Amino acid sequence: IVLVGYATEIAPGAVDPAGLRAQLAQRLPGYLVPAAVVVIDALPLTVNGKLDHRALPAPEYGDTNGYRAPAGPVEKTVAGIFARVLGLERVGVDDSFFELGGDSLAAMRVIAAINTTLNADLPVRALLHASSTRGLSQLLGRDARPTSDPRLVSVHGDNPTEVHASDLTLDRFIDADTLATAVNLPG
Repeated sequence: IVLVGYATEIAPGAVDPAGLRAQLAQRLPGYLVPAAVVVIDALPLTVNGKLDHRALPAPEYGDTNGYRAPAGPVEKTVAGIFARVLGLERVGVDDSFFELGGDSLAAMRVIAAINTTLNADLPVRALLHASSTRGLSQLLGRDARPTSDPRLVSVHGDNPTEVHASDLTLDRFIDADTLATAVNLPG
């Protein structure tokens, strides 16, 4: 779900979409600013006089700052994650996540992917404070290194696997009925 603003104008050329977005950004929190503003002649209505949302034109997301390619491995990784989650071909270092059409659900996906891929621990609110790939890369710092495949973890004979407290609790129960009751599973 992407927040899009539709504006009608009194006279041709009276509404500047970028200017309107800038004014909204000054007055609203970042997550309430539309990802795009589309200027139309009139709002399309159904025969009942209600807004016909299916007849609204699709927004066009453009490079608001001009495209600048990511430089280092961290910037390239973050830009790639932005592009994959938002379904875009490319993302520059100055492109804002929210201006590209990002929303709160996509923000959670982006942060989860960044934390997994770069072995980081960023909170979702970090994206609200640094919404560009460059900003997030600077938050991550120079120590962040992309892993070859975040889904695979190498475990060798001498390296013990991490054991969680829940694992230790479950192995104490031998009887299946006791286990089902202890972990609140239907028995």
